[in-house]
Amino acid sequence: MGGRAACGRRARRARRVAGLPFALPDGPLAFICRTGRRGTQAAAQAVGLGRSAVFSLAGGIEAWEAAGLPVVSGPTGK
Repeated sequence: MGGRAACGRRARRARRVAGLPFALPDGPLAFICRTGRRGTQAAAQAVGLGRSAVFSLAGGIEAWEAAGLPVVSGPTGK
């Protein structure tokens, strides 16, 4: 059953990536997630779709915070 759930998540993620605004003018694009794994994957997909100046925060926001760098919290939009 766990495999099915994982496949479902991958399919939903692929649909979300396909809907991103990659038709916007090219410019720097940064992906930030909690641990850096999803950000790295998203950045690779963006490069594969032709984007340039693509960045991913190594280690994610957890590494950023562990390094003592500033974090500003705000509304999550949920």
